[in-house]
Amino acid sequence: MVDQQVLELPLVNDEDPNEVYRATLGSNIYQHEACGFTIILRQTHIAHGKWADDPDVENNFASLLVFRIELHSKHPKHKRRFRDVHITLKFSDDISQDPADRPVIKCFEPGQQGSIILHRTPVTRSQETLLGAEGRLSGQPAEAGIKYESKSVQSYEQHDGVSISAVAKMSATTSKDKTPLLGDDRVEWYISENKSQMEVPDSCGLAVLLKRRNNKNFKAHIKVKANVDFWYEVRSITESFLGAQNGSVSYDPTVQGTYPDLVDPKNLAKLEEGLELSKLSFSHLPEDVSPLRFYPGPNNGDVDKKEGAAPSELWVSRTL
Repeated sequence: MVDQQVLELPLVNDEDPNEVYRATLGSNIYQHEACGFTIILRQTHIAHGKWADDPDVENNFASLLVFRIELHSKHPKHKRRFRDVHITLKFSDDISQDPADRPVIKCFEPGQQGSIILHRTPVTRSQETLLGAEGRLSGQPAEAGIKYESKSVQSYEQHDGVSISAVAKMSATTSKDKTPLLGDDRVEWYISENKSQMEVPDSCGLAVLLKRRNNKNFKAHIKVKANVDFWYEVRSITESFLGAQNGSVSYDPTVQGTYPDLVDPKNLAKLEEGLELSKLSFSHLPEDVSPLRFYPGPNNGDVDKKEGAAPSELWVSRTL
C-alpha cells in the first residue's frame, strides 16, 4: 500500500500574463501583504484495478484518484481571503509523449452532475416600472398637454451562493500518427465566492475515475490559480493578488493504494453509475472551523467581524 501523498503548492505572483516574471509570495513587495498563501493537495484515496470484471473487455485498466484541496494562510486571523480558486488536473503517460497513451477521464466529482451551491443567501431585489400617459384638457390648445405618470415597484427574492462548477476537456485531438482520439484527459474546477463575499470553502474533495489503455505509469499534472483579497483598516480599500503554481504526481498502477469499502478495484466502472463517485467528494465551510472571520461591510470598505460557529465536522454535500 502507498502512503498518503501530500503536494504543497505555495502561490507565486502571476500578474504577468506571459509568466516571464514570477515572484514567490513572501518576497520583495509581497513580504508584508501577500505572504503565506499555500494550496495543499492531499491524496486521500488511490485504487488501481480493472474497469470491468470481464476478461473480454479491451483496455480493461482503471484508476480512482481522490484528492483533498486545502487553502491555507499563515495568518488566518488577518483580513484576507480567497475569492476564487481554479484547479486543473491533466493526465498523461509518464514516459510516452504520445497522447494516445494518456488515461481518459470517465467520471469526476464534484460538478459533473451540475454546479454545487453553498452558503445559499436570500437577496431581495426590486424592479421599478414607469407608467405614463399624455392628454389635453377639453377646450385647451393642443400644446397645453398634461402628462400623467405613476410608478410600479415589484420586489422579488433571489438566492446567491458560493459555487463549485467543473468541466472536462480534451488537450489533444489526435495521436502522434494522426489517429483521432476520444475522451477527455483534463478536468477543471472553478470555486467562486458569492456576491456577499462569504469566502470559498477552505477544503474540498475532488474525485476522478480514469480508464487506462495499459498498466504503465502515468502522471497527474496539477495547476492552481487563486484570487486573494487584502483589506486595509486605514485606507479602507481592497487589493487583489492573483497567484498560481504548478506541480505533478506520478503513479505506478502495480502498487495498490488505500480506498474505502464502497470501491471494488475489480470493477471500478460501478463508480460511474448514479452518484456513487459523489460520495467521495465534499466541501468544508470555513465558518465551521474558524471562530473569527473578517468580511467587508455594506460599503465595501468597512470591515465587519462575524462570529463563526463552533468547530465541527460539518460536510456539505451537493445541491442540484
